Amino acid sequence: SQGAPVVSGTLLVNGQIRVRCERVGEASTIAQVAELVKSAQMGKAPIQQLVDQISRWFVPAVLGIALATLIGWTLAGASFEFALLAAISVLVIACPCALGLATPTALVAGTGLAAKAGILIKDIQTLEALPTVTDLAFDKTGTLTSGHPVVTEVHTESGVDSDWTHALRHVARESTHPLARSVVQHFGEPSEPIWSIERAETTPGLGIEVQANQHTYRFGQWAFVQPDADAPQPIASTRSFFACDGALLGSISFEDQTRPEAKRLIDTLKKQGLRVHILTGDRREVATRLGETLGIEAIHAELSPNDKIATIRALRSQGHRVAMIGDGINDGPALAAADVGIALSSGSEIALQSAPVVLMRADLRLIVDAIRFARQTRTIIRQNLFWAFGYNVLCIPLAISGLLTPAIAGAAMALSSISVVLNALRLKRMQPTDLPTPDA
Repeated sequence: SQGAPVVSGTLLVNGQIRVRCERVGEASTIAQVAELVKSAQMGKAPIQQLVDQISRWFVPAVLGIALATLIGWTLAGASFEFALLAAISVLVIACPCALGLATPTALVAGTGLAAKAGILIKDIQTLEALPTVTDLAFDKTGTLTSGHPVVTEVHTESGVDSDWTHALRHVARESTHPLARSVVQHFGEPSEPIWSIERAETTPGLGIEVQANQHTYRFGQWAFVQPDADAPQPIASTRSFFACDGALLGSISFEDQTRPEAKRLIDTLKKQGLRVHILTGDRREVATRLGETLGIEAIHAELSPNDKIATIRALRSQGHRVAMIGDGINDGPALAAADVGIALSSGSEIALQSAPVVLMRADLRLIVDAIRFARQTRTIIRQNLFWAFGYNVLCIPLAISGLLTPAIAGAAMALSSISVVLNALRLKRMQPTDLPTPDA
């Protein structure tokens, strides 16, 4: 509506719009990325909330133990000085610094490592959810494929003049869909005079309808172009149809190249015990052929955006933890519905805003690193908490016994904090996974 804010990079799919630039500098992409990383690093993971709850009981418990130590040694006949030093040693050695540092230091190191590798993790909950993922659902066009389909065949219906492709050019240039862009690239821009479009409306996942020159044109899937007619015999390639006022004029067949790193990625994910799915609005024959090429058996084809959401919710209801990977406008709802949404930076603004994980390079191999970095971060957090709690369990009895002086206890407390920080910094030594493409 008039006066509404427009995010930089937004795709206009219907009509015309005039915008005014109001925010630059800090509102730029790089500034927003930096702010998102900072926000993620300052967030609290669910495990940190558990540590905070333990700390609420830990502090009064230590105060009680210190008081009991003072009273106990005094009743046992020890000098007041000895009893007081033992109580002070308990307070010093049990300082919960290591507990407080255990999680934040690992989170800062983990999110920083991911950002350096080109993986933007927007919140801490996502970093903790990534290691538990059991299923990865991939969109097809623009994700598993390059997203740059090329026209391979033009079919004209019998009795139709071949000049119908001239009208198709005018209709296709009103859409931002990769297939429509491929049509314009294949046939070229329409010649003069350029049509005056009365209305152009896109139905996500189905096609585009254009009103011009007192005619209604539709370009897209068969169910959209010819909703009342029986579908033609399926073929193993992507196919879009074109009609004028309900009369079918012809169809266009497309081929889209599979990303070179996709096969190696899928093999790696399957070796790690993860289940891989394809979720696509394309026809089943096309999706099945791609699945056979990549070794993916779980094929969910001919899905609308709502169908993708329903599929993800069905998997989650069965106890699966689902990560959705996509790049298009149609993928935005599915990315938000999954346990973890992963978007390619080359995708639409809607996909980028919907996903808590963004791959800053259009390289699917980063998915392996995102999961690996998250798992290692979780391991470091658990190690830090184990050592922090173990340190207190071991050293508090020594302080109670009087074997530690306050000076030694202070040094030991500082050492525990240093050990936690050093353990977290081990994350910075991790390197991205080497998954060369077949062409490498």
